[in-house]
Amino acid sequence: IPLLGEKPGGIQWIFFIGAIVGVSIVKGFDSSAPWTHYLPAFGSAMIAGLAHNLVRMLRKTDHPQIIIFYLAWVSFVISLPLSIGTWVWPNAREYILVLSLGIFMQLGQFYMTKAYATAPMASILHFNYVSTVLATIVGYFFFFFFLPLPVLGGIALIIVSVYCANRFAKLMIVRP
Repeated sequence: IPLLGEKPGGIQWIFFIGAIVGVSIVKGFDSSAPWTHYLPAFGSAMIAGLAHNLVRMLRKTDHPQIIIFYLAWVSFVISLPLSIGTWVWPNAREYILVLSLGIFMQLGQFYMTKAYATAPMASILHFNYVSTVLATIVGYFFFFFFLPLPVLGGIALIIVSVYCANRFAKLMIVRP
């Protein structure tokens, strides 16, 4: 991870690639879609990676709650222009869902920021792939979304890759 001067060990890259392949299997790939439809996903992944690096870099100068506060404001400022003209006021039920989403998001952001502040990036980064697994499981149990066999295989690949990456993280982290 060049910005931080931390490098994952050689075998860890295999597990990172395995998790990315697992996410690709779960999400699926539509070859008929123009490649320009994938640009926002790649762009947001790049921005998320940069944000994670910045959180890790700021750990020495700022408290985790300050980092979270500024991340929320930056996100608000960036997303506000995108919502103009498309905003729809939520109803009472949706307000409860939005509130619970905000609470869980803040809890997750707090603990992720604390984790990035206390451990090397290469030992934490692979846990981001678990969110795909959790979203798929929630879709199955709460929305009765059927999971085809390849998706289950992708989930298994993500879980195995994250487990192995975590298992070897302490052994394989190389610091300059």
